[in-house]
Amino acid sequence: MKNLYLITMTVISITISFNSYSQWVSLTECEFYGQASDIAETADGGIVACGWLSSEPSFYVTKINASGVNEWETIIDHPDFHDYAYNILSDDDGGFIIAGQDTYFATPFFAKLDASGDLLWTSAAWSDTISSPIFSNKSVLLGDGNIAFIGTHFLSNYFTILKVSSDDGSLLEYISSDTLSPDLIFISSIADITPTTDGGFSITGAALTSPAFTTVSYIVKYAEDLSMDWSNMYSTTDDANAEGICATADNGFLISGYNQSSDFFTEQETFVLRTNASGEMEWLQYYEAIYTFATGYDVAEMTDGSIYLIEGGGDYIFPDLTREAQLFHLTETGDVISSSLYAPAEVMYLNRIKADSDGSIMLSGMISTDPTGATNNYFTVIKSNVAGNLPDCIFNCVWPGDADNNGNADMDDLLAIGLVYGTEGSTRDDASIEWYGHASDAWGDSTLTGTDYKYADCNGDGIISEDDTAAIVLNFGFEHALFSMKTSVTDIVLRASPDIDIIGGGMISIPIMLENVGSDIDAIYGLRFDVTITSYYIDPLTVSITFNESVLGTDDELMSLAIAESANILVHAGLVRKDQTNISTHGKVADLHFYYDEALTDDFQIQIDNVRAITATNEELEISGATTDYPVLNGIDAITNNGVQLFPNPANTVLQIQMPTTQNGNYSVWSLTGSLIFEAQFTTTDLISIDIADLPEGNYVVRINSDTVIAQKYFTRIK
Repeated sequence: MKNLYLITMTVISITISFNSYSQWVSLTECEFYGQASDIAETADGGIVACGWLSSEPSFYVTKINASGVNEWETIIDHPDFHDYAYNILSDDDGGFIIAGQDTYFATPFFAKLDASGDLLWTSAAWSDTISSPIFSNKSVLLGDGNIAFIGTHFLSNYFTILKVSSDDGSLLEYISSDTLSPDLIFISSIADITPTTDGGFSITGAALTSPAFTTVSYIVKYAEDLSMDWSNMYSTTDDANAEGICATADNGFLISGYNQSSDFFTEQETFVLRTNASGEMEWLQYYEAIYTFATGYDVAEMTDGSIYLIEGGGDYIFPDLTREAQLFHLTETGDVISSSLYAPAEVMYLNRIKADSDGSIMLSGMISTDPTGATNNYFTVIKSNVAGNLPDCIFNCVWPGDADNNGNADMDDLLAIGLVYGTEGSTRDDASIEWYGHASDAWGDSTLTGTDYKYADCNGDGIISEDDTAAIVLNFGFEHALFSMKTSVTDIVLRASPDIDIIGGGMISIPIMLENVGSDIDAIYGLRFDVTITSYYIDPLTVSITFNESVLGTDDELMSLAIAESANILVHAGLVRKDQTNISTHGKVADLHFYYDEALTDDFQIQIDNVRAITATNEELEISGATTDYPVLNGIDAITNNGVQLFPNPANTVLQIQMPTTQNGNYSVWSLTGSLIFEAQFTTTDLISIDIADLPEGNYVVRINSDTVIAQKYFTRIK
């Protein structure tokens, strides 16, 4: 769970706790023949998917985090072979096993990746030498941790099973004997596989029987030792072709598929049937198709006993390959709770569905925005929210809080809102600010970087204003599948003021200063930064930032936000003007407040980083953050130190020390790492001049010891 505390902002002040992501889509560009063929949940709440990207395929694997962002991707090279990846299996050691077959020779191939996507082994040493092709294969992990691979031979009526070591990919067993029935002409397909709670597995598919030449669906149950427990065949009103299987909580099974009711393959209807643990059918349901070529591709049981079914179909009129998807939510007896057509792209080919442990569903396949399939095809993984809702928007979506459309909700988005503050455009049908992609019409106007103004309208009301910042707060720190790298900045400095004494316990306020060698920054419009305090003695719940009397503008001229992560004593802050007019300025931009304990005896630091500043035309300024060290003063320091003043600070060639009265004593200049640079005496004076022209640029400490003063002050040497 992520706890974020909103410290201060214009108009809105709330505390939020948010611990889940909404629905999302992850896309990888591919050829029309590419697809995500299988998916699995990972231990960290993400999804790993396998498949292929082209008509001359190699195993392709991608790891997607819980917010839908690709963490890594791997293409597994297999010289002289082109491999379809059919199954991805999560191993107990956190790695992933991918299983499939070669395109031309139908020989099996296996590979294992570690949790970071690095290749550990392949089966090429033995699997490349298999001479007899094994078609229509599927793979699963057995209870003993090894891999079971099952397939069939061309026009045969028996299965071939391989047992493969998950440790090194070696072949452990080769079995080629089992058949469904002596009345079979041949096994048409092995469409899907599911592990069972006893360490074995079950498969489903279609087979052609004699003498009626009728296609039937089947389930075959295997034990962990690869012996067949039982098999059963199921007929529908016409030819029955099973496509998906799911083991149920009561050790029974659900299978989905299509009933082919025309000799010319133009009329199909989806079916789902349920069996008990022995394979005896309990019920069979048909679902009315809203398009031709309807196919029930896959089925998943949820923890509440309800069922999700993903169906596909379409009207093929050459050259168009338009294909749609329909998601059904069913009761445990197969009655329809709801159904919705899902067609946010021209081609929607989704052929796998699985239940996620958080109560959502995940799907995989391929989509395309080109009805001919010639271009714009994507390897696709989709995740619903816990209500089973799929994302309505896939392309050019507004993610509320990501006002600059760079893939993240952060303080940059406050700046993006300020750049186009007051602009009006079309409203959004879905005015929610929840974190998922919202469909929105383009406004037509865009920033210099090409970002349409619609993204800054985070709440969808058609007006860009302070109200849109609520989405930044709600979704702060979240990301979606879009990346934009930021360049570092180095020149003008933003720092916590070094000229503050830390004495005793209590509340303290420290100015955050924008410094430019004593002169104004020519033009600035907005600024964002992070502040981190390194001390165990500071109460994290008291840390806040305010923007009163900021040099960037008055309260009426500014929008500002500060969001604290209390666990890290970290504050994300930002402020931006809202009149599309730059200001020339330098000085205090904000104040940092916190409570420190009486027990505070250790020196601490305030670090400012992740700084970004913009002009009114969204040009970036070169500004760097700085770290300021704060010594904690003892009792003598507390009495005398406040009477000592340094000026100018920052200084160029000469640093002046103003003493409270005429004094005799000495001073010394030190680096922040504790090295003495030089020291000198002074007599009968209240104003000390120190030549610092030879010092490198940076931060230093000056220590003064006189008749009545023991003091330590920080200063900055600039050119």
